[in-house]
Amino acid sequence: MYCRLANALASLGLFDSEIAPKMGISERTLNNWKQKYPEFKEALNVGKIDPDDKVERSLYERAVGYFFPTVKIFKVKGEPPCIVRFMEHVPPDVTAQIFYLKNRRPKIWRDRHELTGEGGAPIAITFSNHFDGV
Repeated sequence: MYCRLANALASLGLFDSEIAPKMGISERTLNNWKQKYPEFKEALNVGKIDPDDKVERSLYERAVGYFFPTVKIFKVKGEPPCIVRFMEHVPPDVTAQIFYLKNRRPKIWRDRHELTGEGGAPIAITFSNHFDGV
């Protein structure tokens, strides 16, 4: 019974912190159950697949842009309304692109701040105790 309930709640896109109170338990208990009962953990994980897939797909679509069908209604005084069906375009979003690429291709897109010395060697830093008149 708890496995089915956990799976159903997870399939709604809820996080563990939201699932636990709906099951009448603490998040700590939920985490203990995940460790103690592999079938419970599996039920949660399987339930999370569809919502996660939907979010991934939405992020991808937001990154590359997409079209969706919609309507506009025009009304001229004394005339019946004119309904125009068309495809609206949502342009690609740079923030979604960056997020997507940093996660999908981290070796290429991660933020790195590597500084190297000559020939790729570590940078040599020397300190001096000598002060010239300041």
